[in-house]
Parts: sequence; C-alpha cells; structure tokens
Amino acid sequence: MAVTKIIPIRATIDKSVEYICNSTKTEECKFIHSEHCFPQTAAVEFQFLLDKARAGGNTIGRHLIQSFAPGEVNAEQAHKIGKKLAAEILGGQYAYVMTTHVDRDHVHNHFVWCAVNINTHNRYVSNKGSYRRIQDASDKLCAEYSLSVITEKSGRRGKGYTEYQAEKRGTSWKSQLRRTIGAAIISSNTFDAFLTFMQDAGYEIKHGQYISFRAVGQERFTRAKTIGDDYTEERIRERIFGTKPYPQQSKETVRQVIDIEGNKKIKSSIGYMKWAKLENLKINAKTLIYLQEHGMADLSEFNNRYQSCMGTFYAARGSLKTTEDRIKALKELQTQLRNYGRTKENYKRFQASKDKDKFLRKNPGVEGDVMIHEAAKRHFKKYTDAHGKPLPKMTDIVAELQSLQTAKTQQRSEYQTAKAEHDIMIKLKVNLQSVLGKNAVREYSGREVSL
Repeated sequence: MAVTKIIPIRATIDKSVEYICNSTKTEECKFIHSEHCFPQTAAVEFQFLLDKARAGGNTIGRHLIQSFAPGEVNAEQAHKIGKKLAAEILGGQYAYVMTTHVDRDHVHNHFVWCAVNINTHNRYVSNKGSYRRIQDASDKLCAEYSLSVITEKSGRRGKGYTEYQAEKRGTSWKSQLRRTIGAAIISSNTFDAFLTFMQDAGYEIKHGQYISFRAVGQERFTRAKTIGDDYTEERIRERIFGTKPYPQQSKETVRQVIDIEGNKKIKSSIGYMKWAKLENLKINAKTLIYLQEHGMADLSEFNNRYQSCMGTFYAARGSLKTTEDRIKALKELQTQLRNYGRTKENYKRFQASKDKDKFLRKNPGVEGDVMIHEAAKRHFKKYTDAHGKPLPKMTDIVAELQSLQTAKTQQRSEYQTAKAEHDIMIKLKVNLQSVLGKNAVREYSGREVSL
C-alpha cells in the first residue's frame, strides 16, 4: 500500500532537490534517478525551461511523495516502483529528479519535477483529477508488485452516523482496528506472529466462531468480520500467506523477548502484563533449547560464535558496500564521459565566440550543452583528484563494471547469508541478557562466564 501527497514549489527548486538527494537518506546516493536533467544542475536546467514557459504562474515545480507501509517493500523495489510511477504520470515530458529515502521506518519516494513541459513549454496542470490519476497509477503499480491496495470493497462498508463521525475525528475503534490489522499483516509471516503483533499493540483477542479484538479502554470486543470483507480470519490468513494455502504449523527459529519495561501499554494493563511475562518465559525456554541444539551449550561458546558471526557480517557488508560504491562511481564517470563527448562541439563554438552572451541568445539550444559540458569537466577533476591518476578509457570502464557486477552478485549472496545469522545472534543475545542481566556473571551449564 502506498499513500501519495503532492506539494507545489513556488520558491526555490535547489533546496527541494538538495533535500531529496541527501546522501544519508538515499543510502549514500544509491537511490537517485533523474530524467532530462542532472541532480547536480537540476535547478539551473529547470530555470532554463521556466524561462521558455508559454503561460504565467508562480509554481516552478511539483514535489510528490509516495510513502509505503512499514515493512511492505524494500528500498530496491520502492525505487523501481518510483521510476515506473514517474514514467506513468510524467510520460517523459518533464525534467525530474526521483529519490528513495531509507532513513525512516517506512521507505518512501520523492519526486521533484519542473512545472514546464520540455517539448510544448506548457505548464503542468495540477488539480483533483491529476492527483487522482497519480494515486490510481500508484495503486496499479502496488498491485503489480503484490503490495496491498486500498479498495472501495476493502474496509469501506457502510457505517452509521456515530461511527462516521468517530472515524472523522480519528477516535473510531473500528477504524483503529483496521489500521492495526493492516500493519500486523504486513509485518507477519505466520498467523501466530500476527496474533503476537496484535497483542503487542495492546489488543485482547477472543477466539470463537469469529475472531474478535478489544483495545485498551474499549468496552466491548469487535468482531473482525464486521469491519470489512478483508478482515475475517480466513481473509487475514490468506493475506498473510498470499493466495497460497497457509501452513497449519509455523516453524519459527528465534523470537525476541517482549520489552515489558519499555512498553507503556503493557505496564498499564495487569492482564496484558501477565500475558507478556508468560510469553517471555516461553521465548526464553525456546532460546535455551535453540542454543543447545546449535552447539552453544554455554556462554563461552555463544560468545565465540557471536564474535565470529559479527566479524563475518561486517566484513561481508563492507566488501559489498565497497563494490557498490565503485560501481556507482564508474557509472557516473561513464555518464559524464558520454555527456562530455556529446556536447564537445557546441562547447568549442561557445568558447570560440567573442561575445558569449550574444552567441547564446542566437543559439538558445547551446546553453544547456554548455552547462552539461562544464559539469562533466568538474566531475573529471574531482575524480582525478580523488584517485590520483588519469581518467580511464571507456573500454576499461565497461570491462571493470562487468567484473564488479559478477563480484557484487557473489558478495550480496554472502552478505544475505551473514545477515540472516547476524539477526538470529542479536535476538539470542537480547534474550540471554533478559535472563542473566546485561552485565551479570552467572553460572550457565557449569561455567561462570560474562555476557
């Protein structure tokens, strides 16, 4: 599921582009894409188009945000969806910069585009109809990637006036339950995990002919089937497992203990507190069994495995990042080399002219090439300064990129394997610390070892 929001830009494009291209938000500029402009010179190139605009108006660009539900999509998928959405709504007729931000608990895309069409020089028309088309295109892409989509049927059955007014104020129990169930489905891969999520969210669950939920402070239970066709127990199970038959028994490896002290909802409910303590006892018992089955019968063995796992994980992540950074640098250099060659002749003509302003007025199409050519030269200088050697040939760049792509495939596989073990070891450590205390020295399987 993705929610969209569009904002007019009336002051400065450069600040908007600078914000969405922030390296800490885009994983060191990994998720940046542009069309008909370069992110570094977008403000200048947009102004060049704005100067040619046929109609008036004080809107110089548009800023669209496409936000995905937490845990529903990874950065790579979101970036692909963003590229397709830009192609769908802009049709290659507007210069734009698109980025994917990964600094929040939910992945989201940002689009900044010039308000002027590159071909007709007409301004982009933004109204309720155009926004509806954007949301429809976003929903269509979400469905294409098997993400949840808000439909008229799903969770939008008729409601009484009291319920309608409560939902408008954000106080409706049913509306709140829909949102929580939706988030639980996205975050769960088994029905048991779904139930745990709902309990962690503060809901009491009643099993019977129909599954029912009651939030803290709510007087009566709400049957899930009454809030929409997609909220019956059968549909919840189907949505968790897709259209495939769901397994009767889940085979979980390690679950992390519930943070009772840090959860205000748990501490405010005696019943919820009892359930959480009992659940933690079960999790800790399974943790000890897991440790014994995997050759970590005492803490010294666990610590050795933990240190080894962390070393492998960080080494794999570092190698992958180094390779990805090199690929990114070479691709950017490849692009700049092409731009340099494409604009070389026009730049020579510009440099040879005695009155450069007059030359640009007579040759309006050359100004863009001049800016692109100078941007390429600046990039070359930055590259050679950083590497301390001359620019490589295009054939050498292509050969190295092919080699790096092969290495990246292998490194990503190694990283994913290391990360899976890393995540398990982190959970095991948290669970053991909950039993022994973070700095305690306790006897475990006949030995005294510090965790």
